[in-house]
Amino acid sequence: MPLKYVVRPGNNSKLIMRVLETSGRLTPKFESDGEQILFPGWEPADDHFDSLYNFKWKPTSGGIKWDLISKHGLKQLVNHVKGHGALTTKDNLFLNMKQYYESQKLNIYDIVPLTIVLDYLRDDVGERVEQFVQIMKVMEKNINEHVTVVNQRLHESQL
Repeated sequence: MPLKYVVRPGNNSKLIMRVLETSGRLTPKFESDGEQILFPGWEPADDHFDSLYNFKWKPTSGGIKWDLISKHGLKQLVNHVKGHGALTTKDNLFLNMKQYYESQKLNIYDIVPLTIVLDYLRDDVGERVEQFVQIMKVMEKNINEHVTVVNQRLHESQL
């Protein structure tokens, strides 16, 4: 029985299909006696009706049923990692790095460029916008200073 794959358009899907097609692994391979299977080959799965795929490639992680991956004895692989947003979105990556640097008593702005996260769904968005305005004022006032001086002044201002 062939392995089943789903490759959705986007996120280099054409490259993935080209690799599958040129690898010679789409068709099954047998021992010289023709009886013993060496590799079962691959065939497309119907993504809308068939959750029994072995490999799924899609542009986003939305809709992946993490709790059902590799259940019922079927080994499944997807091109995303559960919870990846903590590292793969700019705001979450920055917030996680900031938390780490603060725990180490380090200034994150010594390592990363100025980053401002404005989440318009939070109750404190007005305060954050005001913080952004204050940061811009410090930067404008110190526009001709070296970046380390600007970083120090931002750090001193607790911004």
